[in-house]
Amino acid sequence: MWHVEDKFRVIIGGNTYINVPNIVVHQGTPLFILKRRESDDQLGIDFDMFDKGGTRIATVRGNRIVQGNEDDYQIIREADRYAVVEKATGKVLCDIRRRSQSPHTELEVSVELYTSDGFLFMATPDETNIKGITLRGNVFENLNAAIVIE
Repeated sequence: MWHVEDKFRVIIGGNTYINVPNIVVHQGTPLFILKRRESDDQLGIDFDMFDKGGTRIATVRGNRIVQGNEDDYQIIREADRYAVVEKATGKVLCDIRRRSQSPHTELEVSVELYTSDGFLFMATPDETNIKGITLRGNVFENLNAAIVIE
């Protein structure tokens, strides 16, 4: 069983989030949900990925890509890494690395996703880009929400 977690340290898009339950909130809805599995204390992230037109590309639950468009995207499922790669370009649209590959944090996530209404959220391994604003190397700690987009 998973429960929503409020004690964690993750890196998303080159920025560190410590005990921030709502990392990015877009129009009142969190883009990411962090949960901890009771059986082994593993931290997991949940989110949905859409393309520019609003079609779902993949669904991530507990760090795992549980649903994905495998016609157009390569879905990588490894022990401590999950990724979505666009077949046409080779571009990595989502890369989730768990603790063993991220020694200073529980999770490291980079993702380029659109919300269902077409808003683009870009979080590369080094930085986060939102509507022309670049965030790099920041630490957000003990906040209810780090990034809020209305």
